[in-house]
Amino acid sequence: MLAVIALSCPHNLQAATETVYVPLTLDYPFIRMVIMDQLYTQPGERAVVIDKKTGWNCAYIEMSNPEVRSNGSLIIIGSNIRVMEGVQIFGKCFEMVNWEGYIEVSQRIVLDESASQLHLETVDSHAYETNRQPMVIGSTMWDMIKKHVHPYFSNIVIDLKFPVNEIKTMLPLFFAADQRAGVEGWMNSLKLGRLRVENDAIRLDLAMMIETNPSTPSEPARELTAQEIERISRIWETWDAFLVYQIESLIGETLTPEERQTLFETLLDSRYGFVRALEDKDIGNDLIRQQFVWTWQQLNSILRFPSGQKNRSWRPDQISGFFYSV
Repeated sequence: MLAVIALSCPHNLQAATETVYVPLTLDYPFIRMVIMDQLYTQPGERAVVIDKKTGWNCAYIEMSNPEVRSNGSLIIIGSNIRVMEGVQIFGKCFEMVNWEGYIEVSQRIVLDESASQLHLETVDSHAYETNRQPMVIGSTMWDMIKKHVHPYFSNIVIDLKFPVNEIKTMLPLFFAADQRAGVEGWMNSLKLGRLRVENDAIRLDLAMMIETNPSTPSEPARELTAQEIERISRIWETWDAFLVYQIESLIGETLTPEERQTLFETLLDSRYGFVRALEDKDIGNDLIRQQFVWTWQQLNSILRFPSGQKNRSWRPDQISGFFYSV
């Protein structure tokens, strides 16, 4: 994501402004991981919603093995559930209600732009037999579920501050020192929005106001200094490492021979183009951006959907893994 922004942003900062939208994808396996981390904290992928023994009352609700999917504009969290309620006499709980089945909790996604967070709000729930056939449960049990399960699932928070702060920290490093003050000014315009719940993932955009290059008369090319060539070479090495990192992310994916050939040829062409630019003394500030655009055109469909797969998506931490490894 950082490379997309940095390489497509103008490096002349005296310009008009336009909005750049960077897509952020949260697939449902990732959402499930967040839910597991926040709610299903007991061994065996279990969540103990309530375990209460006070006065004459005793109650216990346990949920396990969550599943996440979409349903229109809502997401559905399905889970095995066990509900017990009774009376406590001389320290022993005598069960009056004891039911095991399956429950689906419908939740609305709410974007808190100021905090860069997504909140899940419980809208409704439906109970099923263990074989997931619809069923009708008694009002006492239903009231207990609404009282405890619904607010329990409304505690889920998906924190997006990490990718937002990552951009604020890393993006200026792609620019020369004398340009970073202007780039840092762009960071104040970062804003999450355009939230969508889709079949395979939750998607939203990170918008940023950037400055675009004005139309200026072309100037005769000048020969770069040794220091400038060294600076551009270091940036290119980072870009090359990033490209290799993205290609290595496909390890384990099923690729066609044509896709493998495209990956190999694109990497070689990128490196040969850099070497040729050095030899021809044609290396310049636009080299990396030009290579990025061309490379993305070659590899976009493979990196996103290898071999026609339609469920591959970018995790918010994917880019950070690269930057922390170089």
